[in-house]
Amino acid sequence: MISPIRTAADPNTYEGAAIARTRLRNSDYKNFSRNVEAALRERFLGFGHAPSPEHWSGLRAIIKTIEAMALGVAGPKYFLSALPTGMGKTTTLIEATKELIRVGQRTGNAAGIIILTNTLDQIPVLVQQMELADDQFAVRVGKTHEELNSLGVGEDSFPGEGRHQSAQVLFTTQQKLLALRSQGLNFKHMRSFYFQGRPRSVRVWDEAIYPACEIVLSADDIDRLKSPLAKAGYKEQRDALEAFVAKMKNSPTGDEIDIPDFNLPNSSDDAAPYDEKDIWIVDQLARMSEATAHLRHDTSAGAVALYYEEILPVDFPPLLVLDASGSLRLSYEMWNQGRHNLTMLPSPGKTYRNLTVRHWRHAAGKTAHVRNETRSRLAAGVAEAVAQADPADPILIIVRKPAKPYQNMEQEIREAVEKRFVNENHKPPALEFLTWGRHLAVNDYAHVKHVIVVGLLRYTASQAEAMARASGGLKPTQHLTEPEIDAFHRSEIAHHLFQAAGRGAIRKAVDGDVPIGCRLDVIFCDQRKRSIGLSR
Repeated sequence: MISPIRTAADPNTYEGAAIARTRLRNSDYKNFSRNVEAALRERFLGFGHAPSPEHWSGLRAIIKTIEAMALGVAGPKYFLSALPTGMGKTTTLIEATKELIRVGQRTGNAAGIIILTNTLDQIPVLVQQMELADDQFAVRVGKTHEELNSLGVGEDSFPGEGRHQSAQVLFTTQQKLLALRSQGLNFKHMRSFYFQGRPRSVRVWDEAIYPACEIVLSADDIDRLKSPLAKAGYKEQRDALEAFVAKMKNSPTGDEIDIPDFNLPNSSDDAAPYDEKDIWIVDQLARMSEATAHLRHDTSAGAVALYYEEILPVDFPPLLVLDASGSLRLSYEMWNQGRHNLTMLPSPGKTYRNLTVRHWRHAAGKTAHVRNETRSRLAAGVAEAVAQADPADPILIIVRKPAKPYQNMEQEIREAVEKRFVNENHKPPALEFLTWGRHLAVNDYAHVKHVIVVGLLRYTASQAEAMARASGGLKPTQHLTEPEIDAFHRSEIAHHLFQAAGRGAIRKAVDGDVPIGCRLDVIFCDQRKRSIGLSR
């Protein structure tokens, strides 16, 4: 069974006690926490934010964790703060970074900081808010992003250790770290992230984190490769795949199944006999080659092999994770239960009494978007919700990314709104759109009080089980019950819905609640709306 994470009690944690002992020997950080909190209170006063005593305990836990990493006494754990949006997590990071720089300037003993963002757009914003001088920070992202890499100390134009080594704060993306890890590098080997000849001690990950990447491959997927291989003369490989597919189909759910090396033609070879879908399947098989997977039988997909790859460096922790929807997600509970290296910092929630939630029970998933008539009904329904809104207030609408050009929901909604307002004596509200996939870490719409979500981001049962197994580090022989898989799936749906809604003003906090007048309209077909986080 999935059990809840124990919340770290600030004074009694190993890190809290170690900080106190270290301060006796090292006075550099004697006033660190006090100075950061004082700066926070001044910032909060400036924009009318007044955290409750419980929320202050969560903010202090973030400060203490950063201090413990700077002092080198944080344990090898992932420290998760799931304080809700608008409570001050990012502001705390900003003020703690400023104080770390001041400590380094005063003592000559600077702690290196690495901040891993979810998007490139976050980096210039953080640089500006931290008021960093050029010699205090570096940016190391993909080589094609020359403008970003040239910020701060700039790009390296000479051989050797690299000028980023002298910058106390380094910004990079989570994707950059994962790309380096995919090359087999651990954190201590990622020299492009070094500070003064060693790995940076203060490590912060903004938004959701996953310890492993799930791989889901059905017997039907694998069977698809037989025809192109046979036509290209690879009879031995074709026969081996046929035998393996038969084994998958004849083995019961819950069995472990060994994935052989099929010695398939390389998918990157121009002469390979694959189309685009085939290449994806071949690459997945290569990742699973000579490993043991867990077998599942799905009603729709049939026999499916479930596997996962570890994607984080083994020496990555200690790491501070800032994920506002962390308290909704069972992935962290499974992580802690199976891997034993995740600690939940105090993260009290906020209330949503000022939020009006409306649910239209109507099909709005991937299949529904294929049908022209269904898309038209959805667009008309959204147009009606727009017509009922205050024309002076903008509306943010979350839609699916079109699988085909004719399935463009943004275009259909705009046309439906235009049609609905033909006989109105005023213009419709300004409409903004985001697609699923871009619903994370975007703060451009924090002023928008009305959000409409058209459909939910869901997974197949096989994907949900593979994600759950990856989160908990489960072995192929370990089993999850269907209710546990369903609960995990719903927690991930809630996470994405919370993040999508949180692109609007719902992300703000006013007296421990969302701003007055916030409204969330959600369209999906489900009889149990309270189970995915829509309860008040």
